[in-house]
Amino acid sequence: MYKVKNNTRKGKVTNSIDFINLDGFVMPSKKKYFMIDGEKITDIKIVQSDLISGIVSKTVMKKYRKLVKEITDLLIDDDESEGSMNEVLNRINKFRHEIRNKYNSYLEKEKIEKMNKELRVLEKEAKSRIEEMFNYSLFNENVNIRNR
Repeated sequence: MYKVKNNTRKGKVTNSIDFINLDGFVMPSKKKYFMIDGEKITDIKIVQSDLISGIVSKTVMKKYRKLVKEITDLLIDDDESEGSMNEVLNRINKFRHEIRNKYNSYLEKEKIEKMNKELRVLEKEAKSRIEEMFNYSLFNENVNIRNR
């Protein structure tokens, strides 16, 4: 079952059920609209749970892979600084909040837990590098004080 909201018809819905009150997932579009039968459709709300979980899973996994690649690049980067490690932590937290707020009810618990475990490993690595940088700066500070 699906429902289409068409803005070209002044917000009229093609079925009798009200689009806004219908429980479901609004499908994202790369453009601002979908083309269906030559008409621009701005919003498509999916209500069948099997379809929702498939679309959400695909969307989240794509974002997750992109995030892991970006984080890995930041961790491998030669210009390792505390700012880049804080950026890693910020991106991980942003992704977790997005999952919790937008997609949590549509995703399987196992997928969420698996992603969370992998993100914890990356998070620990970033925190350990921040700690190493802090300890290194303290050590250098103590050496400079002793040499004076």
